[in-house]
Amino acid sequence: MSKIQRRRAARRRRKRAPTLTPIDQRLSLSIDELADASGISVSGLYNHLRAGRLVTHMVGARRIVLIQDALNFLRGESTAAAATTRDQEGARAGDMV
Repeated sequence: MSKIQRRRAARRRRKRAPTLTPIDQRLSLSIDELADASGISVSGLYNHLRAGRLVTHMVGARRIVLIQDALNFLRGESTAAAATTRDQEGARAGDMV
């Protein structure tokens, strides 16, 4: 096993400390937290992500799901269209600065 493979395996085994903030007061969740809260496996969530049914955002090296996007996904609403609109609005707001 190469050094990179060992580092990746260690990263997968590493668990984050549980957060004490209730979900209804949070703005975002990690993929692992969404899997725990929804009962959908992590690999299942990544499959939905690749299919475009789940919108996530990268913050540094972390992938997060906004609570609103998670709720829309779980309701079966189209989050990809909403995220595209939100990204375009953000780009327009950035142009004004």
